[in-house]
Amino acid sequence: MNRSLLAVVSSHEAEPAPGLLVARPFPGPDIDFVDPWIMLDHFGPTPVTPGDFGGLVGAVRHEHPRRNLAGPQGLRGGPHGHSFRFTSKGNRMSNNLFSPLQAGSIALPNRIVMAPMTRSRADIAGVPGPLVPTYYAQRSGAGLIISEGTYPSAMGKGYLGTPGLHSDAQVAGWKTVTDAVHARGGQIVAQIMHAGRISDPSMLPGGATPVAPSAVRPEGQSYTLAGMKDHVTPRALEIGEIPGVIAEYAAATRRALDAGFDGVELHAASGYLPMQFLSSGSNTRTDGYGGSATNRARFIVEALDAMIAVAGAGRVGIKLSPDMAFNDIADVNPQETYRTLVSLIGPKGLAYVHVALFGGPFDYHSLLRPLVKGAYFAGGGLTQQAAEALVVSGKADAAVFG
Repeated sequence: MNRSLLAVVSSHEAEPAPGLLVARPFPGPDIDFVDPWIMLDHFGPTPVTPGDFGGLVGAVRHEHPRRNLAGPQGLRGGPHGHSFRFTSKGNRMSNNLFSPLQAGSIALPNRIVMAPMTRSRADIAGVPGPLVPTYYAQRSGAGLIISEGTYPSAMGKGYLGTPGLHSDAQVAGWKTVTDAVHARGGQIVAQIMHAGRISDPSMLPGGATPVAPSAVRPEGQSYTLAGMKDHVTPRALEIGEIPGVIAEYAAATRRALDAGFDGVELHAASGYLPMQFLSSGSNTRTDGYGGSATNRARFIVEALDAMIAVAGAGRVGIKLSPDMAFNDIADVNPQETYRTLVSLIGPKGLAYVHVALFGGPFDYHSLLRPLVKGAYFAGGGLTQQAAEALVVSGKADAAVFG
């Protein structure tokens, strides 16, 4: 048989189809960064031999805790999957993804980054549940984990079951997560995410109306305790309210550090509040936060500056998604908008700029990478081969999977 490597980092928890091979960094204490081990999960009863991995395997060792089925018939995975480890030394897997990287003040042992992914495992108070430390610790072999989006204030919540970073209880809950990741030798940053207009009054204090740069109702629906509901028309933030929202990002950054995170990421993608300010389709303001691309970028620049004042630039990153139409976001000239934004934030010495692309025709990496002083992370539907090509070409310093 000739199976291909499905993914470098597993981004799902459902059991894969029989026979799938899912590779992820091995989160053990014996990682050798010159000759890194990779954990390979094989699901299904079909025997596996080194030849099945397309020449990727240098040395294979069965990691089942009770049985070693290695032999002439190969390695046989059980119905719930078994783990194998192999080394990349002397085979076709590029070492570029497995070489260390300094991203600001954060030293990554490899260039494989786990993407932020909503898990909805927090309680009604936004405190991470008991499964969350295990979930992240299992993925601690990535060079860096970016957490799921965490709201910086009660008004920033956009989804049921998501965690926050504005209360002592939430900080204590996240501390169990960061402790678990660090105990396995991993690193994790907190993604700070204010949903803005992508919310529902039923999730907000006192049934409040979601806030946004302008009163432009997005198409789409929210999942609520009462079922699916159409998005409502948001309330436009008064100019005097904006400094208070910016201050919430600073406060959440402080709480993230108190919770043991290695840094923070500003979620300025996916149609949430910072991207709502940035995009002409959702920002119709005529004051200093609207109109020109520079004005529309002002909210993001100020939020980053507030976060930097707390954590230092070397522990602050940002996520952007220039060609993503998620949450009914649109811009009349995205290339000019993002060139302007990254020209403003690129020289700040951030830990990284994380740009996720989703199949659009324009090559934003070539446009934006030269504007960034520091590490540049590329993400969005990457295969191993595409990730290696980005790193080898210099278009990215690390690849984000998930």
